[in-house]
Amino acid sequence: MKIAKITLALGALSLFSLSAGAQENARLSSVKQFADVVLDKAGDRYGHHSPLLANGVDPRTGKQMEWVFPDGKVTVLSNFSAQQNLMRVLVGLSNLTGEAKYKQRVAENIRYYFDHYQDASGLLLWGGHRFVDLKTLQPQGPSEKEMVHELKNAYPYYDMMFAVDDKATARFIKAFWNAHVYDWKTLETSRHGEYG
Repeated sequence: MKIAKITLALGALSLFSLSAGAQENARLSSVKQFADVVLDKAGDRYGHHSPLLANGVDPRTGKQMEWVFPDGKVTVLSNFSAQQNLMRVLVGLSNLTGEAKYKQRVAENIRYYFDHYQDASGLLLWGGHRFVDLKTLQPQGPSEKEMVHELKNAYPYYDMMFAVDDKATARFIKAFWNAHVYDWKTLETSRHGEYG
C-alpha cells in the first residue's frame, strides 16, 4: 500500500514537472516572439542601417509610432534611455536561448549611441527631453528644453555599457554627476542637468 502511494506521488510529481516545463517553454517562446517582432518592426526602415529602435509600434498595423511637435513636425521617436529594460530582456533572451543575435543588437545600440550621441561632456543625448528621430537620426526635443539632460525613471544598463565601452561609460557617469549635482558640499542634486 505504501509503495503504491509513493509510486502514485512520484507519478504526479513527474506530470507536474512536465507541465511546469511546458509552461516555461511557452513563456520563453512568447518572449522570443515578442523580441523578434520588436527587432523587425521597430528597426530602422529609413535606409540608414542603424541599430536603433523606435519607441513604439502599433500592434495592429506594425507602423512605428510618431511624435508630433506643436508646429506639426513629425518624428519617429527613438529614446534609448526608455529602452534600457528592453535591452535587459534581449540580453537575458540570448543567455537563455544561446542565440547571440539579441545581445549583439544591444551591443550595437550601445556602440552606436556612444559613437553618435555622446556630447563633448560625456552625456548621452537621451532622456526626458532629448531623443533621436529615427527618420533622420538627428537629436530632437522640445525647443525650450533641448539642452536639458534628464533621466527620470530610467536605469541605464551599466553592466552592458561597460562591456561594450568602459571608457565611454565612465565618461557618461562622470558627466552625469557633473551635470546633476548642483552643490558638492551638500550633494544637492536635480533630475535636470545641462548638456555641454
